Amino acid sequence: MSAHKQVIMNTFKIIGMKHPEVLKQYKPQIEKMTSDVQFKDSANSILDFIEGRSLAIVTEQVDANTEQLGIVTNDLAETKDNVARIDETVQQHSEDIKDLNTEVTLQREELEVVKAELAEAMIDIERIDRKTVDTTPTWSHDVAKLLDPESNTDWRLLAKRLSYSNDDLKAWAAHHSPCMSMLVEWFATHNSSEATRAVYIVLKDMGRDDAATVVADAMKAAGELVPVDEPLDLKHPPSVFISYQWGVQEKAVILKEYLTNAGFSCWLDIGQMGGGDKLYEKIDNGIRAAKVILSLVTEKYAKSANCNKEVNLSVNLSKPMFPLLMEKMPWPPSGAMGPIFSEYLFVRFFQRENERKEGIYWPEAKIEELIMQIRQVIEPDEKLVSKEMDDWWLTKTGNRVVGAAEKKLDNTKNPDVFISYQWGKQKEVYAFYKKLKSLGFTCWLDIEQMGAGDSLYDKIDRGIRNCKVVLSCVTEKYSLSLNCRREISLTSSLSKPIVPLLLEKTTWPPAGPMSMPLAQLKYVDCSKEGSLADEGCFNEILRRMAEHGVSLGSDGKAKPTKGKEPEKPAKGKEPEKAAPPANSQTDAKAADKSNSPAAQPKPTQSEAPAPPAKPEPAPKATSKSCVLL
Repeated sequence: MSAHKQVIMNTFKIIGMKHPEVLKQYKPQIEKMTSDVQFKDSANSILDFIEGRSLAIVTEQVDANTEQLGIVTNDLAETKDNVARIDETVQQHSEDIKDLNTEVTLQREELEVVKAELAEAMIDIERIDRKTVDTTPTWSHDVAKLLDPESNTDWRLLAKRLSYSNDDLKAWAAHHSPCMSMLVEWFATHNSSEATRAVYIVLKDMGRDDAATVVADAMKAAGELVPVDEPLDLKHPPSVFISYQWGVQEKAVILKEYLTNAGFSCWLDIGQMGGGDKLYEKIDNGIRAAKVILSLVTEKYAKSANCNKEVNLSVNLSKPMFPLLMEKMPWPPSGAMGPIFSEYLFVRFFQRENERKEGIYWPEAKIEELIMQIRQVIEPDEKLVSKEMDDWWLTKTGNRVVGAAEKKLDNTKNPDVFISYQWGKQKEVYAFYKKLKSLGFTCWLDIEQMGAGDSLYDKIDRGIRNCKVVLSCVTEKYSLSLNCRREISLTSSLSKPIVPLLLEKTTWPPAGPMSMPLAQLKYVDCSKEGSLADEGCFNEILRRMAEHGVSLGSDGKAKPTKGKEPEKPAKGKEPEKAAPPANSQTDAKAADKSNSPAAQPKPTQSEAPAPPAKPEPAPKATSKSCVLL
C-alpha cells in the first residue's frame, strides 16, 4: 500500500511541475497526506506546485524584487543629493537670517535714536507752544473751554465777528482747541488791550454772557475799564464815520486822533460800542448821523461781510464817501465793492519805501489832503482843534485851521473849456490850464474839479455837457485810453465843438474808435517839445476857440459869450429849438465851406500849423484812464 502511495505522489509531482492546475481538485487529499511522516515532504512539494511556489517562480520574484530594490536604491541616492542641496540652501538661509537679524538690530538702534530725537522735538514744541500761548491773556483758556463745544454761538461765530475767513475757520477746526488757536492768532496780530475790548464787545453782542463775564473779571483785575453801553448822542452825533477792518485797527485809532485834533468828531466802533450792543443798530445810527464816511480799504476790508454792509448802507443813504487805500492793491478792489468803488477817487494812505519814517504811518501831505477834502463837506469844530494841529496847519497853508479860507475845488458849473487829456501829458496840460485861467477863461480840468470821494463819471459827464468847447489833447496813449474814448464819444453824441491839439507826432486821424469823430476836424499841431506853451501855438488855439464863441475881449481877457440866456417859455408853449453847433452833422457842409481857403484869409507863416511829421510807430499803451486819480 505504501509503495502504491509513493507511486501516486511521484506522479503528482511530475504532473504538478507541468500542469499544477490539474491537481487543484485533489488539494484536500494531498493536504491530508502532510500528516503522514512518510509522505509529508512529497505532499508539501505538490502543494507548492499547486500554490505556485515553485523554485523558478520564487527565483523570478526574487529577481523582480532585486530590480525594484535597485530602483529604490537609485531614488534613495537622488534623495540624498537633494537633501544635501537642501542642507546647503538651509545653511544659506541661516546665514541670511543672521544678516537680517543684524540689520533689524541696527534698525532698532536707529529707531531708538529717532524716538529720543522726537521726544526732544516734542519738548521743544511744547516749549514753543507755551511761549505762544503766553502771548494770550490768562482768561483765554477759560473762554476757550466755554466756546469750543459746538453751538449756534460757539467759537466760529466769534471768529466771523472778528472778520476771519472761512479758510481760517477750517484750519482751526482741526486743532484740539479751535477757540484757543483763534485767540492766539488774534492776540498775536492785535494790540492786547484793544483786542481784549473787541473780544468782550463781540461776546456781549453774541449773547455769551458767560464768556463775557470771564473777560470782564480779568479786565477789572488788571485795572482796565470795561466798556459800557453808551447810547449815541443824536444831538451832537460824530460827523465822520470810520469804516475799517480789524487788521488796521491801530491805524484807525490814530487816524481818529488826527481828525479829532483837526476839529472833526469821529465814530469808531471801539469807542462807541459797549457791552450788550446790538451791532447793526449802532452801525446804522452811526452812518445815518455822519456827514462823511471814511472807508479804510484793504484786501480783507473788501472781503469782509460787515464792511460790505457798511459801504452799501452809505451808498444807499447818498453819504459822501472818501476811500483811503491803506495798502498797495488793485483799484477798484475785487468782489462786491468793485462796482461801487470804481467811480470813486481814492486817497493813497499807505507809505512807499522812500516815504517811510519811524513813528508815522502816512506822509504829511496825505493828512493835509484828507483834511482838505473833509473840509469841503464839514466845518471843523473849534472846540476840538488842538493847538499842535492848529500850528501845524498854519505852517502848511499859512492859515489857521478854524475859519481859514482854504483852497476850494473849482466847481465851475458852466465852464468855457473842457480839457480832455491822458495822464502822460499832465504837467504841460496843467501849465496850459493855468495860462487859460489867467486870461479869465473858466476851464474844467479833472485835478481841479475832482477830489477824493467824487464820482468819476458823473463829474466828467456834467463837465462835458455844460462846457462850450472841448480841447482834446491827442497822443497815442490818449487814443488808446478807454476813458478818453468815452469822453470823445460823449462829446460827439452831444454835438459839442471839439478842437484837437496834437501833442505828439502820430498818424491823423488816430487809429481806433476816435478816428471817426476826429477825422473831419482840423488839429492844432503842438507836437514839438513845449509847443503847447508857445505863443504861436497858444494863439492858434485861442483862434480856434473863438470860432466856437469862446474868445478874448479888447482888454485881452476872456469875454462872455454873446447873446442872452434863453428865456423860459410861457406855460403851454414849446421852447424854440436852439441852432446846432458849427461842427454838428447838420452844419458839416457849411463848416467845410467856411474852412476852405477861399472863405478864409491866408494865414501867415507864424499862424499856419506845420504839417504833421511822418508817423513813427507808437509804443503800445496800456493806460486805463485819462483822468488823474
